[in-house]
Amino acid sequence: LLPAFRIEMKSGAVHHYSMPLAFEESEDEALLPYAVAHVRQGRKTGLAIGAASSPDFILAVLAAMGEERRLTTVAGGSLCCRTTSDFDLRSAIDPSGIQRIAAEQSNTSVLIGEEMVVKFYRRLRSGPHPEIEVGRFLTEVAGFRNAPATLGTIEYEAPDGTIVALALLQSF
Repeated sequence: LLPAFRIEMKSGAVHHYSMPLAFEESEDEALLPYAVAHVRQGRKTGLAIGAASSPDFILAVLAAMGEERRLTTVAGGSLCCRTTSDFDLRSAIDPSGIQRIAAEQSNTSVLIGEEMVVKFYRRLRSGPHPEIEVGRFLTEVAGFRNAPATLGTIEYEAPDGTIVALALLQSF
């Protein structure tokens, strides 16, 4: 679901980055800015793209959060999808209203209509993520309505219990 890359710097520092990928059979020119590679899968050909540009991927992420899925990874840990009490997906989401925000920022953000935004963290760090922890507190404990509500999260839980934030869903 969310491939992670380990980058070793000349200084000796090690950074981990995430880039969700999706396969699109189409080689539509509109997808080329998000393409990573041309792909052949059996008889199918298409593009490996940044998954945040795929409405189907975003809908799958929302479904996983809504069902609070826990997905086991090949590394032995789990992807934990969680929601808060403000999460509500009773109405259908129009895929045409899903669009990636093109502005340069430290994460990949996708607008979901005029209601929500999902952020996929690019640089991964172990431990509680301040934006998620503060957002959960303001939404669930304080009931603070003057900041975007935290609606859902995806976190990787390593076999040793270490948590790494991967995605955050907020009201918009």
